[in-house]
Amino acid sequence: MVAFSGATLGVGLAPPDFLSSSVLPDDVQEPDSSGEGRRDELDLQIFAPVEEAEADPIERVFGVLGFYREFLESTQCGMGCPIGNLALELADSHLVVRQKLAQLFDSWCGRVRGYLEDARNQLPRDVDLDAPAQFVLTVMEGGLMQARAARSLGPFDAGVAHLRRYFEALRASAGSQAGSN
Repeated sequence: MVAFSGATLGVGLAPPDFLSSSVLPDDVQEPDSSGEGRRDELDLQIFAPVEEAEADPIERVFGVLGFYREFLESTQCGMGCPIGNLALELADSHLVVRQKLAQLFDSWCGRVRGYLEDARNQLPRDVDLDAPAQFVLTVMEGGLMQARAARSLGPFDAGVAHLRRYFEALRASAGSQAGSN
């Protein structure tokens, strides 16, 4: 069970402050380009608890996605990711915001890529780990957006299920590579 401070969701998860607050735009527009504050929140409130609860690095990916699913469920598919929301609304018209959002997405993908590096022995040797890390972010953000529009977890769950099949295929391919050596 993953525990977060504050109210818990169905499996012991609580939405992090930045998912339900409106402070992100001010923080994003600060001149400092590090983005460290939001990365720290992502780490403390999403990634670190998942890492504590799940040893398998690929299952950590699904633990992170599970956090977002629980958040969707707790809001009856009424809220999405504020970073994604801002990207949709402000990225074209605010250069500094776009740059900060890109940094946050890169940080998120970097964390997932780290899980995939830890799972390197479960993946084919020739897989560029940046691509599946980006795919995970795309499934998460796209799933959130579609679930909100449909007011249903169905689109999010379908995307995650397909992602799981993708990782199962990668694992099988890695197994066949290992067997042929």
